[in-house]
Amino acid sequence: MFKKITIFAFLLLSFIALANTPDIYCQIRVPWGYEDKVPAEVISSRPGVWADYAIPESGLALLRARVVPFEVIIPDMSEFYASRLDERLDMGGWRTYEMILAALDSLHDRYPAYVSEPESIGVGCDGHKIVCVKVSDNVETDEDEPEVLIAGGIHAREVIAPEVVLSFAQWLLDSMTSSKIALHMVEKREIWIIPLLNPDGYFYNQETNPTGGGMWRKNRRDNGDGTWGVDLNRNFTYMWGYDDFGSSSDPSDETYRGSFAGSELETQAIMDFVDSREFRSSMSFHSYSNYYLFPFGWTYDLPIHNDWFLRVGYRYARGNGYIYGPSASTIYVSNGDTDDWLYGDTTGHSWIFCCTPEVGGDGDGFWPALSRKDQLVSENMLSCKVCCQIAGSAPFMVQAWVDPLYGDSSGYADPGERSRILVEIENLGFDPSTAYIKAFSATSGLDMIDDSVFVGAIASQGYDTVGFVIEIDETRILPGDYVKIKFEICDTSGYSTYDSTSFACGTPMIISEWDFEAGAGSLAATGDWQWGAPTSGPEAAFSGDFLWATKIADDYTNNTLSELLLPDVAIPSSSYKPRFSLKHWYSFEAPSGGDIYDGATVMISDDGGLSWSILSSVEGYDGVAYDHNPYLDGDSVFTGSSVGWRTETFDIEPYAGSTILIKLVIGSDPYVSASGWYVDDIKFIYYLDPGLAAGAYRIPDNVNIDIYPNPFNSACRIFFHSKDSIFLPKIEIFDLDGRIVREFEGCDIIWDGRDRMKNELPTGVYLARFTHGNIFVTRKLLLVK
Repeated sequence: MFKKITIFAFLLLSFIALANTPDIYCQIRVPWGYEDKVPAEVISSRPGVWADYAIPESGLALLRARVVPFEVIIPDMSEFYASRLDERLDMGGWRTYEMILAALDSLHDRYPAYVSEPESIGVGCDGHKIVCVKVSDNVETDEDEPEVLIAGGIHAREVIAPEVVLSFAQWLLDSMTSSKIALHMVEKREIWIIPLLNPDGYFYNQETNPTGGGMWRKNRRDNGDGTWGVDLNRNFTYMWGYDDFGSSSDPSDETYRGSFAGSELETQAIMDFVDSREFRSSMSFHSYSNYYLFPFGWTYDLPIHNDWFLRVGYRYARGNGYIYGPSASTIYVSNGDTDDWLYGDTTGHSWIFCCTPEVGGDGDGFWPALSRKDQLVSENMLSCKVCCQIAGSAPFMVQAWVDPLYGDSSGYADPGERSRILVEIENLGFDPSTAYIKAFSATSGLDMIDDSVFVGAIASQGYDTVGFVIEIDETRILPGDYVKIKFEICDTSGYSTYDSTSFACGTPMIISEWDFEAGAGSLAATGDWQWGAPTSGPEAAFSGDFLWATKIADDYTNNTLSELLLPDVAIPSSSYKPRFSLKHWYSFEAPSGGDIYDGATVMISDDGGLSWSILSSVEGYDGVAYDHNPYLDGDSVFTGSSVGWRTETFDIEPYAGSTILIKLVIGSDPYVSASGWYVDDIKFIYYLDPGLAAGAYRIPDNVNIDIYPNPFNSACRIFFHSKDSIFLPKIEIFDLDGRIVREFEGCDIIWDGRDRMKNELPTGVYLARFTHGNIFVTRKLLLVK
């Protein structure tokens, strides 16, 4: 009997040891198109070209049997990850399961009035607890405040996820005395923090790889067939098991969805907890790939709130440049996942504005180097703040521009002029917003006449526009100088966001321009470039109906050089701060792992096209094309997404006095395309020389000037009156090249639109400069034939 017990005990211990022996995971690269034959989730990809997977070494035989070609990128991922961690520390320097629980205890101990006692909402198969805390000002009271869920760690090997969640909670509490934003969130929200949704799997990695690098993903369910674990992010009840592509029915697969919908203790605990609350917004942190993913995952069909998701996604990504969009079309299809259940299943709760951040890039992987921890946490704090804010009211600035109906009605803010800046505000929150905006000049010489303006009540997802009067000192700010205004957008509930706008002062003088409404504009196109009204890409042209695009109704072509050549333009030698500008919208294959595959650039030539160089953008390009792009290798390019229409400005002052050619160039490599480049409202401009434009709008109190009519057709009357002198003023009429075309002396004169030789002058803007003692005043005249 003793011998039998001994043998049984030996077999049991052997079985337990075997069960706790981790697989060696390889990172493999598979050509695109084999996704349904690889029993794992894509961890990184170049859609249409290749996909990377983390797969147990034992699974390679299955791939060979299925005739799936693959390349081993990292033979032993655990060894690779552990090699860049600190072997002297538990988990290589990342938090252990016990440290995560201790961090929640510490938050409660330090801030007992704001952090609830940590409580378990459920346990895994091995008995490890899923622990949460609530952060709020009246933490023991269930107040009628918007509720937010910030969670992570549903996949055991994604160690950055609990770190981001805990760090955000720590920031909220430590910053209450120094940050209005943190204080507002604690006082006006109920924020639930769950750093680890899969404690059993996480603890298993800790046990098998105590110095870090563990690659276990699923929970620790004994499937009864020699396999272990269910992918909790495929086990939720909404669209569970919709197909075998978005999840797997094979228990050995990394995306095994379980034996039935909601089969897992962890899944049940999460669903019961969510159904017991009234969450409006949530974040569930994962790694990696630098994405913010929104519903849906199970289908390519878009949710009815897709526009709202994308508007918020832009706010999430402003601090880090992550790609955002619906999960299925942005990375891959999945079913039975957390976000689809939170958003799509409203049987036990209202729909929730949810998001899955994928933290870190290809170089970070599942176990980032410790040196990357602070950066990865920091770059996701903004998205956490926005997530909390949208649960209530959430005003943000959309754009700002010069009011075309204020001042001289030119639509430009000139030195010496009093102008008005219009600011558009959107409310991205669930609740109506009543806000006010504070404005601060960030440029010496620009004065805010209005520095605080109230915004009307804005409905959820609505807009409003307000204005600020500004004054520009022409003695410190010259035509063409850029100025900056900062804004604090304050919700009356106490929340603030911050934004800014920059613009060039002065009225630009047009050398050449094209809006493409009357036609293609004599531009020469090769490759994909087309003129017309867009039916893909942006919803419409920037202005009017027509533009130029690399295919107005389709994606650009792979492995193609497309060039759009503008007619030559002579830049006057006398022009002051000449610039080239355009409005553009673009979407190129997004960079992956630092490589920029496709992109666009602007090139210039001053020798008739014999030689070309990159024309530098004032705001800068997005990066440099990689060496496998056969057309733009090493060139500065625009790439990724412009996130709506942008104004791009280029300094062409070195080319004053030259005749130049400009061409817009897009180069694509042989794989993967996107919407492309859409261009509108191209202009060559310059500004008035400060000597000529001085005093253009700030007329001395002792001087009156009347010009009528203006604009004029055949003649205009110019009347000048000064209280301090009987001397007659000198009146000089200039064209925009600075040449004097007519001179007068007198206080009350008639100009018939002719030059000194009595030749009729063409339609255009002219300048009348009045010289009277030490007073110089310049006014614009518009002659219209």
